[in-house]
This record gives sequence, C-alpha cells and structure tokens, in this order.
Amino acid sequence: MTEPEAEVMASRRMRGLFRRLAAAPQFAAVVDCLFDITPRRTEPAFAELCLVDERLVFARAQDEQHFRHFVGRRDQLAVDLLGFVTHLRLGADDRAYVQGRIDAIPEGRRQ
Repeated sequence: MTEPEAEVMASRRMRGLFRRLAAAPQFAAVVDCLFDITPRRTEPAFAELCLVDERLVFARAQDEQHFRHFVGRRDQLAVDLLGFVTHLRLGADDRAYVQGRIDAIPEGRRQ
C-alpha cells in the first residue's frame, strides 16, 4: 500500500472511530473539524482551527469570520486524542496519523 493510500485508510478509520466518541459539545466540534467529520454533530459547527502563541487553540464557527472560540491548549488536545487512541489499543500508524492532524493545525491570529 502506498503512503497516500495508507493516509486515506487511516483517515477513514479515525473518522469512524471519532464519530462514535461520546464527548462534550465543544470537544466534539473540535474533533469534527480536525478530522473532517460530516455531518457536523454540533451547533455551532467549527470550520477551522488555529494556534495562537504556538499552544492555544481557537476555532472559527462556520458562519463567522473570526477565530473567537477558545477551545483549549494544543498539548491537552494531544493528551485527550492520543489517550483515546491508546484506550482503543490502536497501532503506531493510527497514533502518528492523529498526531499529524494535531501538528497540522496552522498558526494564526485570532483577530
């Protein structure tokens, strides 16, 4: 299996697992955005995430222009999501995929 094919498979697998994760609405909105889960499970649904000061995660709701929703710290998001991966006893590839999604949150300005 090629690397792009493996990425697609990991993406599908993780979306399916995270879709079934029972979580508080704000965390579910972050997970939906981070893993592109549709349909979105929350209102407001988040369209984008960004990092401020390399550690604080803010979200922009779908019908908004600014990143006004503080959703937590990147390190805590990693602990929570990777803890879920560990709990499910998923492999190193899935762990790397989740970490990669967290690492892909772009730097931005909250505005």
